[in-house]
Amino acid sequence: MDKRVKCPACGGVAFVRANKVGDSFLTCPRCGPWNGRGAAYRNWCDSLPALPELSKPEPEPVPGIEPEKMPAANDEQLPVEKQDDWLNEWGSA
Repeated sequence: MDKRVKCPACGGVAFVRANKVGDSFLTCPRCGPWNGRGAAYRNWCDSLPALPELSKPEPEPVPGIEPEKMPAANDEQLPVEKQDDWLNEWGSA
């Protein structure tokens, strides 16, 4: 329910959020939460115009750099004859 709005005090980006009860309140990273009670405060918070959503541009591929290709997972188990008993060898060293 976070709505990005312009902070009335500092002009930065603030948010209208819901508290534990579900009532709207205004909070700003610079100014902190705004204290207020009652229907008039909640209506004022809800009436603040929302800022446009930020669009994240797609990253442009860098020429000459290929994405790393991961090898396919090899889930085959080794036969028991070919499995090394490395733990016993390590313990006897």
